[in-house]
Amino acid sequence: MEKIQIHRKFTDAEKLSILDEYLSGASVYGLTKKYSLYSSQIYEWLKSYGIQKQGREMKKKNPETKELETIEEMRKALRGLQRELAEEKLRSLAYDKMIDVAEEMFHIEIRKKVGTKQSKR
Repeated sequence: MEKIQIHRKFTDAEKLSILDEYLSGASVYGLTKKYSLYSSQIYEWLKSYGIQKQGREMKKKNPETKELETIEEMRKALRGLQRELAEEKLRSLAYDKMIDVAEEMFHIEIRKKVGTKQSKR
């Protein structure tokens, strides 16, 4: 008489335990026999829990890792924006100085005085 395999549903804790065994080096074939499951289930669980295979190693991508990557990207963007702001401040100072020098050299007022009205032509 042939042994009939009964496939059942696994809890998240059981799935993670089985995946932990797999990540520790157990073979898919061995786990399918031990727990009476299909090999495709293991691969589906890997995908659903965000675990990716890289070469011979397995790497689990959890939300914290994604969040840390996002935080690092935001820090890089912030540093870039701070650098751009510093450059714009220097450019503004340079323009102010250039206007000051031109007003002094040519004895003309370049900056518009506050409250002056445009002349009508």
